Amino acid sequence: MKKRSIFSILLIFVSIHFSCEKDIQTKMCYQVKYLSDYCPNQDASLVSFTSKNKDATPITNSSGDVIDYQAALLNVPQKFKVPGKIFYVKYHYNGAEEETIPCPAITLPVKVLSADGISEEDCNSN
Repeated sequence: MKKRSIFSILLIFVSIHFSCEKDIQTKMCYQVKYLSDYCPNQDASLVSFTSKNKDATPITNSSGDVIDYQAALLNVPQKFKVPGKIFYVKYHYNGAEEETIPCPAITLPVKVLSADGISEEDCNSN
């Protein structure tokens, strides 16, 4: 009985930990740099994360070293679509969107993220 309750408590703790980690990931604010349109006929923008991001696609050099983290970002307002523009984004990941926006002919295929909020100011400090 004692082993069973310890196992149950451990299982609950692990479940809560992983569900909270996902919530934190989607509620955080990340700095990105606009690179270009991801697909000319879609509303997706190719962005580069200024720091490591596990939701983005790692871009490697010929040696296999990660040199950038990129994603196709949906819902980017026109005023942010300036090459080299730095801004902040809160987003969520929906794997189903990746299948609707394939664009490997223009750039490498990257993960598709949906912006929930975009700002010129750091939203982590608010």
